[in-house]
Amino acid sequence: MSTRKSSGGESFNDDFCSSLEYHLSRAFNNSCDSKLRWFWCDGVEQPSNEGELTWELINQSRKIETKAWIGATGQDVYNMTIKLDLESLSRCAEGQSLKGCLPDEHSFEWVTIDVDLMTILLQLK
Repeated sequence: MSTRKSSGGESFNDDFCSSLEYHLSRAFNNSCDSKLRWFWCDGVEQPSNEGELTWELINQSRKIETKAWIGATGQDVYNMTIKLDLESLSRCAEGQSLKGCLPDEHSFEWVTIDVDLMTILLQLK
C-alpha cells in the first residue's frame, strides 16, 4: 500500500460528481417521504477553489462541502455536505475514485435532507 497523499480533487472529480448525481436521483425514489420521491439531482458542483479539496482539509474535517441542484424540478440549489468514513478517506488519500463508496441506491438512510434550509447531508461508506 502506497503512503502517497493525494489531492482530494483526484477522487472528487467530474466523473464522481456525475455518478453521484444519478445515484442520488435513484435514491430519492426510496425515501419514506412521498414528496421526496419526486426529487431528482441535476448536478453536483466541484468547488471552484482547489484549496477546498486538499488532502489536509478533507482529512481534518472528514467532509467535502459543495452545492447540488436538487428538487422536483432539479433546479433548486442545495448546500451539500458529503461526510467521509475511513474507507472513503483512504480512497481520497490514494487518489482513487469515490464511486465505490456510494451507499446502496435502494436505501435512503445515507441521505439527510432539509427542504426548508435547502441543505443535504450524504454519508459515504
